[in-house]
Amino acid sequence: MRNFKSKIALDLDGVIWDLVDPWVNSYNILYGDNIKTTDIKEYKLSNTLIKATSEELHNILLQKNFWNNVFPFPNAFEYLDKLNSEYDLYIATKTDYRIYEIKVNRVLKLFPFINPEQIICINNKSLLDVDWLVDDCADNLNGNYNKILLDASYNRSNHEFIRAKDLKEVYNIIKFMEMN
Repeated sequence: MRNFKSKIALDLDGVIWDLVDPWVNSYNILYGDNIKTTDIKEYKLSNTLIKATSEELHNILLQKNFWNNVFPFPNAFEYLDKLNSEYDLYIATKTDYRIYEIKVNRVLKLFPFINPEQIICINNKSLLDVDWLVDDCADNLNGNYNKILLDASYNRSNHEFIRAKDLKEVYNIIKFMEMN
C-alpha cells in the first residue's frame, strides 16, 4: 500500500472545461462562418477556422466577456473535487500571460475547492514532476509520467496513449492503475 499521494496534473482547456465550443461560436459570429466543434480534426484551430489568422483567433480569447461563456464539462466539478481530495492535484495550463489571470479567476469561481497555488502556467509540460498528466493535446504528453489523453475530435487519430472520455473515466483509470 502506498503511503503518499500521487501527484496529478490536469490540463485546463479541453480537459476540465470546454474552450473549443465558445471559441468556435465566437469565430462563427465574427467571421460569418458555420463551423461545428465536431468539424475540428486538428489541434491547431487555425487549420479549420480559416477565415481568421492565428492572431485574430487568439484575440477572440482576449475579448472582455469571452471567458463568461467557458464552462466545465459534465461531471467535471464532481470528479475534480474527488481527485483533489484523494491526490495531490494540479492544473497545468499552457496559456498566454495576458489570459492567465482571467483563467485563474474563472477556475477559482467555478471550483472553490481549488487553491491558486494548484494552478500552474507552463509551456513545456515535460518539465512537470508529477505521476500523471491528463491532456487533450498529445504533443504535451512527452514527459516522464503516466499519460492519459482526453478524447476530442481533433485527437482521435492518436492511439499512442491511454484514452479517457471525461474526468470520471480519468478518475477510474488512475484508481485502477494504482491498485495494480
